[in-house]
Amino acid sequence: MTLLTLALLLPIAGSCTSGGDEPTPVGKPDIVLSFTLVTGPVTRSDEQGHPETDGEYLAFEEGIDLNDTGIFLYGAVSSTDDPRLISGAILDGTLPKNITLTGSPGNYTLQLTLPKRTLREALGLEDEDDMPSDLSLRMLILSNCTPVDNSFTLSSLTANGYSATIGNLNDWAYNMSDIYDATSDATAIELLYGTPKPSAPLFGTITRRVSTSALEDSGPLEHLDLGSISLLRAVAKIRVVDNISAKKNGYPQLTDVTFRGKQESLRVVPADAGNYVNGSQVHTANIFDPTLNAVTYSTSFRLGEMPDKWNMTPASLRTGKTFVAYVPEQAIHSADTASGPVPALHITVDFGPDKEGNDDIRSYTVPMSRYGNTPFEFGEYILRNHIYTLAVTGISNGEMAVKARVVPWVTERDHTDL
Repeated sequence: MTLLTLALLLPIAGSCTSGGDEPTPVGKPDIVLSFTLVTGPVTRSDEQGHPETDGEYLAFEEGIDLNDTGIFLYGAVSSTDDPRLISGAILDGTLPKNITLTGSPGNYTLQLTLPKRTLREALGLEDEDDMPSDLSLRMLILSNCTPVDNSFTLSSLTANGYSATIGNLNDWAYNMSDIYDATSDATAIELLYGTPKPSAPLFGTITRRVSTSALEDSGPLEHLDLGSISLLRAVAKIRVVDNISAKKNGYPQLTDVTFRGKQESLRVVPADAGNYVNGSQVHTANIFDPTLNAVTYSTSFRLGEMPDKWNMTPASLRTGKTFVAYVPEQAIHSADTASGPVPALHITVDFGPDKEGNDDIRSYTVPMSRYGNTPFEFGEYILRNHIYTLAVTGISNGEMAVKARVVPWVTERDHTDL
């Protein structure tokens, strides 16, 4: 994961400017806020401190698309009030002169400069004497989440309070076809994902109670630090590792993996997003089309091969390739259907040339619920921002020996259970 800090100076629509006949304010006219956007090694939402993360296809998993990012600041006098929109900035590939961006991918710092009058007016206060001793601020970050067909746009979110915005976001359908190329016959992960949208949809929010005096004292050299926002990916990662131990001349080896599931779209925000707490992991699925939760097959995603330079699975825990896919949240069923179990992994194995010199290719189906007599501990749902790993350790008598685990997509690596 990448540590992203965006440095932004954001005058708000309708704010004071220093041009024209506007008088020059006395003292500090602006409030300067800063915060860090985290999708990197120091983040990832797990209140239990679970020690695992992964960054394999980093451009897709960790990237923030500056052509498709919304930064929204909300405020409220009382922590129980619905926060009102104070500032909404949409990054669409061009940076206005009032926005400055410092850093580089993996290390951005964001500073938000806000005229005091704008803050006061957004809170519905007439003059400075009406300002409370403290107030609640909430930042909302959305990135990589505008559908290609523009059926929803970030700019449509700039006229609402926080609750209404979250309600609108919960209706956003993000189609997997925006990030997954089902027509590609390539095996490389980067040729399957990232076109036309280059990165996974991200959501993050943070709330801080701040004193008015701290806001008053802030400035370009003494900005008020709101902390780090942990960005939550809207997809889950499916990983299949070839760790077959008894190989001869490199065989048998996994050559292809396909995930068969039932959700073609995802929701950008997690379940109960209005009450989401920064840094927490999700435990409830937010499925866009629950009618597809029946045991029916509807879509496939091919797992892409990870190049060795990206492959984060230690060499001691793999004897062959690692395959990765990104999928929407969905239910895991234990019953079979006419088309087979759903969701499931369809794995192709090459056993090498047979005695006649013909290729010996075999296929195996591994349901996400169980394989053979062994149930998996994947739970009832595939959840966003989690990693589901299946390691194939051997093949005997027509069946594969497998190990499975699911972990939150969080902070540091731990492959000891593979």
